[in-house]
Amino acid sequence: FDETTGKANISWKDSARTSSDDKQALSPMFLCIHGENPSLFADRLKAAVTRRRYAESQIRLRMLIEEDSLAGTSPQVYHDLSWMQRILSFSLPSSVGDFSYELADWVDAMVVEVQKNYSNEMKRMMLTRSMATTAATADLLRDIAWPPKRRKEVPWVGYSPFVPWREYRSVKHQVLTFSGVSLRSRAEVVSALHSTILLCDDLASIRSPLLVDEGALTRSLTLEQFNSIHDLHIAQMAYVRDLWLPAVKVAVVKDLMSAGMTRYDFNESNFIRYLQSPLRRVLLLVQFLLSEALKGIYVEAVEKFAAFFEARTPGEYAVDDSVGECGALFVTEVVVSQREVVKEAPPAAEEEGKSAEDRKPEIEYVPCFAFARSPAEFAEAAEEIYNKSIVAVDNLSSVERLLFPNMVRDDELSKGFRDHDQWLEEGRSRVRASILAHEKWLDEYLRSFTDLEDVLAIDVEAELE
Repeated sequence: FDETTGKANISWKDSARTSSDDKQALSPMFLCIHGENPSLFADRLKAAVTRRRYAESQIRLRMLIEEDSLAGTSPQVYHDLSWMQRILSFSLPSSVGDFSYELADWVDAMVVEVQKNYSNEMKRMMLTRSMATTAATADLLRDIAWPPKRRKEVPWVGYSPFVPWREYRSVKHQVLTFSGVSLRSRAEVVSALHSTILLCDDLASIRSPLLVDEGALTRSLTLEQFNSIHDLHIAQMAYVRDLWLPAVKVAVVKDLMSAGMTRYDFNESNFIRYLQSPLRRVLLLVQFLLSEALKGIYVEAVEKFAAFFEARTPGEYAVDDSVGECGALFVTEVVVSQREVVKEAPPAAEEEGKSAEDRKPEIEYVPCFAFARSPAEFAEAAEEIYNKSIVAVDNLSSVERLLFPNMVRDDELSKGFRDHDQWLEEGRSRVRASILAHEKWLDEYLRSFTDLEDVLAIDVEAELE
């Protein structure tokens, strides 16, 4: 035992340990257990921990009583701290019993821990009193932790399933009923929602060609040319939407201002108070109407986009050798796709001396896609155009973002739809399936030349001889 360091050096009896680490310095805990019965030491240590926990619980209880009294109508301030000293005396070394001198520092450490907890509780109380005393604020303060928790997403108010655009009028009735019940039928709220619905109807009446415009296809196009036209349609829709959202904001603010700034404060700078304000609940309902209106337009656009490619899927296969050349003619059953349309010549255009049977019909080909790549590569390129358009139109801002740009972050912008929505996946699969259907007819066209393989293999000189 080294009295200067207060530690004991123990040498191992094993002769194999001959390195410089053959000695270990043991703490006073080992000396205490080694010098007396370990069970007695454990009992005294357990008693000390129990007293420390009792003292800590009593301090917390008194602080809760003090906090409740201060929050009441007749606050009381405890200037006498004798109760704290009395409670702390339960955990002092003198009250534990015949503790050895080596354990005194450990018991003092327990007391320091209790005092530290008390200090943290007092700081938490001061923070609670300095801020708003609402229930939401108290819950927020009780959840204070490090690192800070991520803010929870605000759920949509009872409307998770998607309602088709054709049934949107019933949705309007449901929203107005729900807002009247939840917001106590305030006139300015109903007026703001009604203005929002009218603006949504105006946007739907524009019928902008969001994904594809069949009227623009006056000739056969390559996929790159179609992509360029497609980008113009997306930019047009984004421009209309960017003008539409500020118009909704102006209408909502105008209707809510009729109730006065005391109820709807558009200059609010405290985010916690804003989350509990009636303005937040109204803006959530407005944002729900905006998202549902855009989603109805998007679903209809995806349906047209998929039908556009399906209309150009070959329906049957034929080889036209009337002019002495072999060629592939894809004939479809859809009128808007590539198909032979026979037009009879007008009577005035008939040539003299020729009967009606000798007249040749005029053949008109409906514009289609012209591509010189495999159908699989073409399908992948079409999917890229599809995904690009979905991402471009889904970046929807919110009225909250326009009203409170400093409090609402960019990552909290509402989404018109999710990437895993069923109607979105169905549109993508329909586009790919309609393009891959060309593989069957292309293979059939190649097999039509198998009958000529024997002719191509003939030795021309031998045949001439």
